[in-house]
Amino acid sequence: MGNRSVVQVRPMPDPATGELLVDPDIKLIAQKFNLSIDFYYSSHNTDNAEYGRSRSASVAAKVLSSTSGGPVTIQRGEFIAFPYTGIGASGGIIAYAAQTGVAALSTLSFDGTAFTEYLNDGTQLVYQNQVAGGDPVVHSLIRVQVTSGNRHSYSYGTSGEVRYGSVSIGLLMAIHAPAGNLVTFLCASGPPDIRALRLVSTFSLQTFPIIW
Repeated sequence: MGNRSVVQVRPMPDPATGELLVDPDIKLIAQKFNLSIDFYYSSHNTDNAEYGRSRSASVAAKVLSSTSGGPVTIQRGEFIAFPYTGIGASGGIIAYAAQTGVAALSTLSFDGTAFTEYLNDGTQLVYQNQVAGGDPVVHSLIRVQVTSGNRHSYSYGTSGEVRYGSVSIGLLMAIHAPAGNLVTFLCASGPPDIRALRLVSTFSLQTFPIIW
């Protein structure tokens, strides 16, 4: 059964940086692998994408790679990023490790199609490009799998597909959880031509209107 957390106190800016960071969340129970979707707002971030201006979500994790090669970056949904450097290649697989001094507890590999991130607890996160072109190339999160074999799979809008009045190419459309459970995302166009997230519908038959 889903629930939506309620902020009980007014969030205060970081006294050192002045940043205001807000993170409401949705937590859902799934068979042996629960799903938590966290939404973030940062007064220090100026991005204006599908989650709204200065906003992001935990499900927006991605890997950024340059077309000219070199280091790649794992970018989390909570506005943090970790640079990784190639440390070798074998059998067509390129291995990466976090750069010196970076507080990242994972390793990364690229097989020519997808990046796989390996966490210390055995969890694997797989990232793959959804939209052709661009530099850096954006590889969106497509799967999270734990050691039990249970997984969450992410699906994105495809070229030419239109939903709710906006072109959905490259946008997160759904998360598939164990036992056939499904979470869907509704994105709607809004000024200035930004496809902002408006609604999340869950397998517990609940909907969460997103009001920015």
